[in-house]
Amino acid sequence: MLLSIVMMVKNEEQYLENTLKSLEPLVNELKSEIIILDTGSTDKTIDIAREYTSNVYFEKWNDDFSSMRNKSIKYAKGKWILILDADEELIECNKLIEFFNTDLHKKYNCASIELKSIVSEDASIYNKTSILRLFKNSSEFKYVGAIHEQPMYKAPIFNDIAKFNHYGYMYENEEIKQFKLKRNEKILLSEYKKNPKDPYLNYQLAKNYTAGGDKEEALYYMEKSKKLYESINYSFIAVEAGLAKLHFEMGRYEKCEKICTEYIKKDNKNIDIYCYLALSQKSLKKYENSLENYNKYIWLVENYELSTQANDVCATGDTISFYENAKLDLIEIYYIQENYKLVLEKVKNISHDMKKRIQFIILMSMYKEKKLCNIISYYNEFKDSLVEKNSFIFELEKFILNIKQSDRNEIYKTLSKIDDNYGYLNKFRIGIELNLELCRNIILEEDGNYYGDIIYCLFKEGHNLVDIFENIDNIKINNYLNYIIDFRKDIILDLYNYLIREKNSMNINKLKVYSNLAKNLLYKSKLKGDKLTNLYYMNIMYTYAYVKQIFRNDIDDKIIKNLLSCNNQKFVIEYISIEKIKNEKPIDYIRKLKKLVSNNPQYKECIEDIIKRFETEIYCSEELKELKVKYKNLIQIDIKENYLNGAIEKINEYESIFWEDPDILNFKAIINILKGNFEESEMILKNAYMKNVSNYNILFNIAYVKEILGDDEESVEFLEYIKKFCCDEAVLNDVHNKLKK
Repeated sequence: MLLSIVMMVKNEEQYLENTLKSLEPLVNELKSEIIILDTGSTDKTIDIAREYTSNVYFEKWNDDFSSMRNKSIKYAKGKWILILDADEELIECNKLIEFFNTDLHKKYNCASIELKSIVSEDASIYNKTSILRLFKNSSEFKYVGAIHEQPMYKAPIFNDIAKFNHYGYMYENEEIKQFKLKRNEKILLSEYKKNPKDPYLNYQLAKNYTAGGDKEEALYYMEKSKKLYESINYSFIAVEAGLAKLHFEMGRYEKCEKICTEYIKKDNKNIDIYCYLALSQKSLKKYENSLENYNKYIWLVENYELSTQANDVCATGDTISFYENAKLDLIEIYYIQENYKLVLEKVKNISHDMKKRIQFIILMSMYKEKKLCNIISYYNEFKDSLVEKNSFIFELEKFILNIKQSDRNEIYKTLSKIDDNYGYLNKFRIGIELNLELCRNIILEEDGNYYGDIIYCLFKEGHNLVDIFENIDNIKINNYLNYIIDFRKDIILDLYNYLIREKNSMNINKLKVYSNLAKNLLYKSKLKGDKLTNLYYMNIMYTYAYVKQIFRNDIDDKIIKNLLSCNNQKFVIEYISIEKIKNEKPIDYIRKLKKLVSNNPQYKECIEDIIKRFETEIYCSEELKELKVKYKNLIQIDIKENYLNGAIEKINEYESIFWEDPDILNFKAIINILKGNFEESEMILKNAYMKNVSNYNILFNIAYVKEILGDDEESVEFLEYIKKFCCDEAVLNDVHNKLKK
């Protein structure tokens, strides 16, 4: 028997069949046997193994990988032994077959394989290692080490005799990953207690902690391993590369750079070292040094057979799959250095997928080099995939916002030639008129916030936001308004005035638009003074009414708050609950408002103003408090007796002494109703409602004005709202009588 392929397995049904099937070309060419030692499988591993070989043996697992490996070797009858794991797939074996079909096997005692460990499901992330796996079968040959067992081999070594893919590090299943890490940690720590000064054990502990994400722990053992190797005058390549990697990942770029530059003095062909050096120097903004070392890294990957990784079994190759990313980093550095011409030159040599990751850099370089005429052909590269197209447009829009405003119109003209919704958007931007229905369909179909420019243009043309946003969902409305307020600041005052002018409504679709607009203007417009105060109250008014409309009337506000995910809506519900204790528990009211501010600092200015006004009221003299009540009673009497001039005179006196008051506003509105000024009355009632959303007398008066103005539908909606939530019997009786009509 020439060759024994020896494997040790346990619960490997996921990969075993793929591994065994891949060996068929080798078994067919060489006189071979497959030996499988099972250490306690409970899945279909044994059944799969027996389909490919009769040489299936069993041993009880003893937490010692070398012991198990040595037991599996004893069953081998071949002159040579190929050691494999169950998750390793043979990719190329021509050199191995040639090795035995010629006299080469007589000149060597062992050989390494090239093991490509695939980490990501799409195989884009991987590492390469040369690892000893082929040995002459002799009584002296064995493995040592309870875990990460090492062969006791004899030179000379034949390098990279075959290529294998390794899938064991993909860790698609987190449960399997944690099991393997914990199992390995247990064995490693057990061995470590016996021999804490074993540098290799320290190295393997560091690797295990690195895989588990515990970098501080990994660094401790990696540094200890390095010191222990230095004490015996030995430089273990994998330790130095591992240390450089840890320092880089932990943001310790100077240390990473130092380790790499020191290492290069004794070995200038290590792929990983050049990669970590280039990465750290880029982070340190040493761009020229980084460019130089990235180019050395790329050259070594392209000439892999000359690298340390290909010729030294102690070297890992963790960064080999970083090759394409290194090209991107080079381009990014050229961009930082403002070498836009070289950026566009280098972009020609990267893949379509890589281009997707640096679209902004490409676009900005095209702009700087005055080559934006190519933008349509570049757009066409991505148009066939909706995901890719939307991603490209996102980067394109980000780019447009970063160039001079005077240059944007030319880009819009170019982009308006595109025959799709994005083309229509750019037609609108350059002033080509589009009908409202087409615009609605576009914003309904698309998700990009930049389509907010359609809303911007329509609003500037005089269209009502409620009409524009017909059938548009809440999230989209919020995103579009966000965009407009962020990037079209010339319209902010117009939006504020629109919100102020809009009449009272309980229509759910109107409330949806108004509440989103009030919230976004409050958060982002940077308006101050009375405008900020009005936005705060309108946000409370519209948001509260909207939330109450979308929940059943029997659901308590506390429960509603817990069901909401929008922070603004949660804030509004909490604010209203605090407002309800204002008169009965003034001290608690102030305390709770202050706590509300600490948890919601974005409302600080408005709430602090509310607290200040309230404190002025509650700490004023009893005489002033009695005066307020007296004024309100006298105004009410004057209105009942139709002595309107007297009521107006007393209102003016009241407002010269005290803050604006919802009750006084309500009186003003009633006076205007009696005078026949219904439009003015409605706007006064809106102001009153903003400042006290729980005052159902105000809401009833709004319903009354709506009825007089002929808006019966809105009148009924206000009455129904009062009917749902009001507890005042007198008000409810009036509501029932009105609804009968």
